[in-house]
Amino acid sequence: MSIELNNKLKYKVGSFTIDVRSSIVISPDGKTHELTSKVLKTLLAFLKHPGEYLTNDQISDLVYSDVSITDGTIVYNVRQLRKVFGDKDKTIFENRNKVGYRLTLPVSIDSSTPKKPKSVNSSVIWAGIGTLIVLVTLYTFLKPARVNNTPLYDHASTEPLTYYKGQEYFPSLSDNKEWMIFSYRENSSNWSLYIRQMSSGDVTPLLNDPNFSYKHGSVKKDGKHILFTRLSDGRCELMEGRFEPSSVSVTDIVVIKSCHVSAEGARIIEGIHEQQYIYSNSPAIDQPFSLFSYSNLTGLSERITAPPITGRGDYFMSVSPDKTKLAILRNTQRYKVEVRILDLGTRDNTLVDTVETTIFTVNWSKDGKKLYFKDNSNQIVQLDLITKQRTPVKSPTTPVYAPILIDEDNSRFAVISGSLIDRDITSHNLETKEEKILVDSSFSDSVPVYSQKTQHIAWVSNKTGVFQVWLRAPGEEPHLVTKLQKNGRFTSLDFSTDGLKLGGTFDGRWFVYSLLEDSIHWGANENRYFLNFNWASNSSSAYILGTTNNESIINLLNVEDGSMSPVEKYPNAQLIKQSPNGRWIFAWFKHSHKFVRYDLESDSELLINQSNQMADSNHWYITNTAIFWVENKADGPPYLYSLKHNDTKPALVHSSPLGGYISYNEQDNTIIFTKAIRGNTELIKL
Repeated sequence: MSIELNNKLKYKVGSFTIDVRSSIVISPDGKTHELTSKVLKTLLAFLKHPGEYLTNDQISDLVYSDVSITDGTIVYNVRQLRKVFGDKDKTIFENRNKVGYRLTLPVSIDSSTPKKPKSVNSSVIWAGIGTLIVLVTLYTFLKPARVNNTPLYDHASTEPLTYYKGQEYFPSLSDNKEWMIFSYRENSSNWSLYIRQMSSGDVTPLLNDPNFSYKHGSVKKDGKHILFTRLSDGRCELMEGRFEPSSVSVTDIVVIKSCHVSAEGARIIEGIHEQQYIYSNSPAIDQPFSLFSYSNLTGLSERITAPPITGRGDYFMSVSPDKTKLAILRNTQRYKVEVRILDLGTRDNTLVDTVETTIFTVNWSKDGKKLYFKDNSNQIVQLDLITKQRTPVKSPTTPVYAPILIDEDNSRFAVISGSLIDRDITSHNLETKEEKILVDSSFSDSVPVYSQKTQHIAWVSNKTGVFQVWLRAPGEEPHLVTKLQKNGRFTSLDFSTDGLKLGGTFDGRWFVYSLLEDSIHWGANENRYFLNFNWASNSSSAYILGTTNNESIINLLNVEDGSMSPVEKYPNAQLIKQSPNGRWIFAWFKHSHKFVRYDLESDSELLINQSNQMADSNHWYITNTAIFWVENKADGPPYLYSLKHNDTKPALVHSSPLGGYISYNEQDNTIIFTKAIRGNTELIKL
């Protein structure tokens, strides 16, 4: 038997209440349990088929669609559900060998859920688990806002704009707000061009050729032509086609300009008049983008912006409603974007704001007096071009990208929700080769660290929209360690030997979190930039790399008073790892790509010549018996190596790629690492 589900309703599973919209299970005693998206999807599969046995393949199809997983992932999800339901005897989620799992409790609609008026057509109840799963990605939008004194959007009005599996990206809205063009792909490296009629909600493929990739589509102001970028092997073309709204099709496609083959981000928009175009292009893969104007009347191109010395350059532009100005996004450093205004008449190029994170779009208000973009707090902000005041207007609590205005009063936005790359924390047993997912938020979970003493695991995740450190004790829910308001980069994370402290570096500052006191201490904001925090064996000091005036020195930091001094034996090392028992020290040197092992007991040193180790401390892990590290061979995938303390030659741990950020569970002999797979993105309305 299969039943239809509605994410607006609550369900009773025996004495438990399932609030799908909030992604929580309420126990009979009133205790609430929050589920991750994949565990929730697994529960929904059982709710749709109560009493029926579901095979691992069936669950995989319902929950993970086109992503390849092992049976261990299903086992893990069911194990989490059993914990929530207190199913120690395995009678609620039964499993039969070679048959599958089934939910034995009765399923019904919660009587406390308000009933719909009889006049509502039953077709509004979404049929099938497929549509419901698309909406599950919105679950965390229903939690309280992370930023105080920031206006929230109306949760009830959040809705999906597309219903496809796979990835939707590069959205753009027509001037009359009737058509939204976006790129879409599933099981392919190439993008197709799709269009959504906003009034009807109908979505239609426009350009879909397996030999080409279509990006950066936009509708011209006349509503009768579209512009887009077409990519293929060895070619990059900026193109125009006639758009037929009645048949929702494109004809008479022509090439306006060719772009450099490596300029995948090249885009084209309409200029001052319909015979003029503005486009971005880069002369080489490692060169920044510049903006150009091109006229069909003269056939001439003209550079209108000079590229910065470093960074990606001018990679996005949006023309003002009166067609006199351009809003430009200029990347000058890896995580720094300038918002600029270019006067198309005088060519004055003015910096109006700076964002310390990568953003994808900037939009004009209807009157041309305000700009809208996402800031580094994951907020959509309004910038008044007269007062230069920045005001938050939307505060999502999951990551969103590329906001575009979709109404006349500047109150509703279409955004990309989800993640192009889904990074999960995974364990790999070195004996059985079994893999299990330990942390999965459907976003970016990385930099895992594991405490041998307390069995806690900590990691970095952007599931709230801002990268934070999370901590989980055995059998408990994750706990938020940092409460950062802005995005930044965690460059190291490490447990002390006694497991009672967690230290690391974030945007050049060091921090130490006390598990006993549930408090965090940040180092002074000085002129040194710190990386590679690694605890010494005494749990009161740590090795840390400090850089100032282009000089890097490894220091021994006293975490109690913040004092530090250079490590006398290896001051020029990039990182130092010390074994928990204090006997073994490993020092790695960046410029020579070699490392040494020093035995304090015998005062002996061994030089190990390797050439491709990773430079961050979380690509290494040390125990009392061995050290593990990750290497990249000629820009290829990461491989895991180890060296036992009583050996002199490193050994390849696993013949297949395995690594990235790593940690190790000695008791289970499992490597814990970050595994990246293709994620899913949806276009939603805020």
